[in-house]
Amino acid sequence: MFRPAGYSDSDSYSDSEYDFCYGRDKSERKPAPNTHWLAQPALEHHHDALYRAILEGNLSEVQRLLELDRTLELACLRTGWPSLLVASSEARPEIVSYLLEVRGIDVNETWDLKTALMVACDSMADEERVLETVKLLLEFGAVINCKDRQGKTPLMFAATRGHTEVVRLLVDQASLEATDNDGLTALFHGVNSKNVEIVEML
Repeated sequence: MFRPAGYSDSDSYSDSEYDFCYGRDKSERKPAPNTHWLAQPALEHHHDALYRAILEGNLSEVQRLLELDRTLELACLRTGWPSLLVASSEARPEIVSYLLEVRGIDVNETWDLKTALMVACDSMADEERVLETVKLLLEFGAVINCKDRQGKTPLMFAATRGHTEVVRLLVDQASLEATDNDGLTALFHGVNSKNVEIVEML
């Protein structure tokens, strides 16, 4: 099971010009009291079913579940992320497209300062799928120069994972001088990935 790694809620982040994202952070929402406790098992079943459908790339099942219960769009799934972030992390472009275009989810909404673009760039999925997902997110207006709680940008995540073509796609619009909370640039993250082509681009 894929989980976001490398940061906790206690991590600090700077207030530089890159520390922004235009979407609202859904992790700050307080859930309304649940008075319909009898329906809870069914809701949990739907959450698990949606999570599995995204992991399997089953678009028709995702569509069925979201049409059945619209509240699932922004509900926390098994990883603690909503559907758009899970689909982006798993690099499922067909599902990402459906969530953005049909369901109207904001591409720049954040969850604990994580964006869909960040988790797509940090994906361990096949490079081709990751690239297609990133392209799609950019087409819908994903902000490139934003940071998570560790101060990491989408470019840094892509460099760390060794996603050469994603770095190539981002490098012209991304800030190469931006640093994370440890003062490290994307170049340093590229060096750590031991990807010579990425290092040369940065």
